[in-house]
Amino acid sequence: MAFGTTYVLPFGRNGQGIVPTLVKDWQVNLVGSFQSGMPITVVDAAFGSVARINVNGVNQDRPNQITSPQVANPTVDKWFDITAFSPQNLGTPGSAKRNSVRGPGFKKMDMSFFKDFPLHGRTTAQVRIEVFNLFDWPFFSLPLTTITQLQHKDGTLLTAAELATLRTTAVTPSDIVASPAGGVGTITSTQPGSAPRQVQFGFKFLF
Repeated sequence: MAFGTTYVLPFGRNGQGIVPTLVKDWQVNLVGSFQSGMPITVVDAAFGSVARINVNGVNQDRPNQITSPQVANPTVDKWFDITAFSPQNLGTPGSAKRNSVRGPGFKKMDMSFFKDFPLHGRTTAQVRIEVFNLFDWPFFSLPLTTITQLQHKDGTLLTAAELATLRTTAVTPSDIVASPAGGVGTITSTQPGSAPRQVQFGFKFLF
């Protein structure tokens, strides 16, 4: 959703003298943009060259989803719960759906103030005050969604020997889930081009 509005402040319109001249006829402009987060897909790449689906040439696939990955208050350190996913049984497709997780949304609001000062004839001086990202909202990148390590439900990472055994085990043990190790489920950067609040002043002649 995007919107824009312009409003001329009503102060001092009928006044005379220096102060009313400085105060009246300021134009306020407001532009806003809001959008929901982009849907993203969690994939499993923890098994190396051959994914759990056991098809030659496929090194990552969708895991099983055993519970909802959504968290009540997502943060950059835990945008979603990666332990909601686990490896599927050997040679079968995982139950996790495409676009099962939604990334952070985007919101931005810019405000500006313009005022024209008539000088002589058609000559006008314009003063501009512009504030970009008025509320200093961050614009985060997408969280990491590729599983690279597995763990037991108590948080203990699988050893290399356990992973080697699991590669040939037909039925995945119920206590093995995806691990947040490696930063999966976290956000590590902001979007290219995003910037904190910026204020700039401008002055120009119109003739």
